Amino acid sequence: EVERMVEPVTDLINRNLELLSDGLYDAEFNKVLMYLWEAILLTVQRTVNNPAPAAPEEDAAGWFSSMFSLAKKRRFSGQLTPRQHATFRRGLELLRDLLYADGEGLAAEVLQGPQFSKTADVLGKCKEYSTQLVQQFKKKGTTRAEKKLIVKVLENRPDDKVAVSFLETIS
Repeated sequence: EVERMVEPVTDLINRNLELLSDGLYDAEFNKVLMYLWEAILLTVQRTVNNPAPAAPEEDAAGWFSSMFSLAKKRRFSGQLTPRQHATFRRGLELLRDLLYADGEGLAAEVLQGPQFSKTADVLGKCKEYSTQLVQQFKKKGTTRAEKKLIVKVLENRPDDKVAVSFLETIS
């Protein structure tokens, strides 16, 4: 199902990358691939990190079918449903594999680098319940970066009583 939803994006990328690979030196082509991957990851982070009214279940799938045009319009209420989370994860895996191109594209280390880890962390936090996030925040050993991410996710849940109450206590 996700493969079908991502197909318009992968087709567009494939068509344009074929043109670019014919016209650019390898180093410049790799820079384009890297920029594209970073843009994809940042778009996912921004999409799930911006508050807005609750979105329907199909929203994550719709985002992948026309990624950049919908990224500004469709936002989540701060908590991804299991289906939305799975859709984003699978879509990212498909796009990562496309840019890896069986070892002919970006290196696996680049694709699985810090920006991918950050995106995976954001997606993971957005999937968790507010009570779980509050417990993680209070847990000894939680880093400042983790706390900052938890607060950001909770801020995107204005209709969640647990999130609002907790944010009031720490502000």
